[in-house]
Amino acid sequence: MHKLQASLLEEEAAKRAELERFHRQQQRALSQTEAEKQELVAEQRLKERELQAAMLQLEKLERERLGALEQYQEVSMKLERATNKTKTWKDKVAKHEGLVRLIQPGHKGPQRITNWGPASFTDVELELRKKSWQERKNQGAPAQ
Repeated sequence: MHKLQASLLEEEAAKRAELERFHRQQQRALSQTEAEKQELVAEQRLKERELQAAMLQLEKLERERLGALEQYQEVSMKLERATNKTKTWKDKVAKHEGLVRLIQPGHKGPQRITNWGPASFTDVELELRKKSWQERKNQGAPAQ
């Protein structure tokens, strides 16, 4: 009976040792799995933060793009208005160009005084006016 009891105790002790070894293996596997899980959770959080930062940067860039687009449209409209104003200004200048004469210093010779005032036209202009007056006078004389 003692031998049977001793052999049962030995079997029980061997089974217990085996179960304890199996339990330690499971505990190691469980702790390793838990560590891997913690590592994956930390990695996931890091990626989520990176994704959030990238999304914020994307929103910021989109706002900047929209602002730049608005500025571009404003500048384009201003440029178009300036172009139109320049065209109208050039047209006005071209229209009135015949009326505008640059003021330049004249010669200091004797000045002519006419009913328009002193030095209102040059000698060359006076000669041209005399010729045109003579031509008109000659053309009008034969018709009478």
